[in-house]
This record gives sequence, C-alpha cells and structure tokens, in this order.
Amino acid sequence: MTILLLAERLRVEERLLIEALGADGHDARLLTPAEIGGIAFGAPAVPAPDGALVLARLQPTREASALLWALETAGWRIVPGAAQMDAFARRDRLYRDLIRAGVPVAETILGWGTEAVLAAVDQVGWPVELLPLDGSEPGIVVEDREGAEAVVEHRAVLGREHVLLVRRAAAKPDERRLLVAGDRIFAARPRGEADWELAPAIESDGEIARQVAGALGAPLIDLTYLPDASGAVTAVMPVLGFRAIQSEDADVAAAIASFATGRGARDA
Repeated sequence: MTILLLAERLRVEERLLIEALGADGHDARLLTPAEIGGIAFGAPAVPAPDGALVLARLQPTREASALLWALETAGWRIVPGAAQMDAFARRDRLYRDLIRAGVPVAETILGWGTEAVLAAVDQVGWPVELLPLDGSEPGIVVEDREGAEAVVEHRAVLGREHVLLVRRAAAKPDERRLLVAGDRIFAARPRGEADWELAPAIESDGEIARQVAGALGAPLIDLTYLPDASGAVTAVMPVLGFRAIQSEDADVAAAIASFATGRGARDA
C-alpha cells in the first residue's frame, strides 16, 4: 500500500512513521499541502496519487480541516478524517463534545470581551490558564492579574480576539498523558517542566482513553488528564509529537502505522 504522510515538513515523528510503515511493507513518503495544489469543490473525484492512503499529520487548525474536507470530497482516503480534524480544531467544540458524552473535563469558562475574561480569571483563581479557541494554539499560564490583563489586552488589540477560555491551571506533576492508537495505549508521566517519560499503566488509563476516543470518534489521540477522584481531562490533541516516549518498550510509530493501514484497508 502507498501511504502519504500529509505534513508541512519532515520531522522526527514522520521519519519514525515512514520507517515503521516501510517495515510493514508499505511505500511511505511525505506529502506537503503545498504540493497538492488547488482542489475544485464539486468537480469529478480525483483519487490520491497511486490510490494512496493519506495519514494526516497536520496541526489542528481551521485551514487543515478545510483541506481534509476538500480532499475527502475529491475521493481521497484519509486517516484520521476531516470530521475528527474538526473536533480538534476548535477547543469549544472539543469540550462540548466531551461534556455531552459524559467525559469529566476541567471546569472551563468562556469569556467574550476583556471584562468577561478578567472576571472569569478572578473567579477561577491562580495560576490561571488562558486558552484560545484555535485548537493548535497552546494555553498561556499566568500567575497574577497584571499578567492576565497584559495577555488579554495584547490578543484583543493585535489579534482582534474577543473570546478566550479560562480555567485554573493544572500543576504538571498532577497530570498524566496518554497516547492512543486504536486499542494501544501508551501512558506517560511528567519529567521535569517540559517533558514526559513512559509510565506503567494504571486502572483509569483505559477507561478515560475509551471515553475520549468514543466521544470524539477519534481513535488517534494524545490526551492529558488528572488521575485523581475527578479524572478530569485537561487537553486533547491528535497524536503528533511522540518522540519523547518512542522506544523499544513503547513503539508508538508502529502502533499508529498499524492502526492507520488497518483502517485504510477496511475503508477501501
């Protein structure tokens, strides 16, 4: 099977995936969005080159969602598909879908306008995390009201951004990360301030992974949650960065490759 990794550039993770796919006998290579060119809506279907399966490796943005929808309309087979990209591209929709499915989510307030956002900041307490609606943009953690005012006003003036999501920032040592590829789950715990390391599975991992994957219809996910009594989810993304966890004991690339090609064959 020919596999096209749809990504803006070749990173460590894409190299690992190409190696894993090659080991399974597939012909895999990078395809950038710029290489695709224009896609005419409503025109006759044009299958992907060589009838390939496309493994989407794009950041969850509105542009990525639009591209995947156009490619699917043209008859391309894509894993994960446009509907799943939609779920990740808008944080408000993501949290709505999780809450509707009964998945515990860290309490989050939507504020429209500077006054509403700062009122929400005062309500949740410190440290606070300010989250843009765009699912590809990371949250900003601030420690005091002066910092919050600076962030909110800066984004309002320069980005003409009226809405932010506000919640109490979770302490990283309290979080747990799960990389999910179909029925494979890789758990990680924090290592230092900005990294993760492989961790033994605990009872709550499988349940929260199944809940989130089922709520979003997205079987390739990267999530963090608080494994305390609440089990609240703090973030959900597509599985994009996994180099810190990839190892002989945790072959994330092989699990993604196996799931994607199996799903592609079933959907063909």
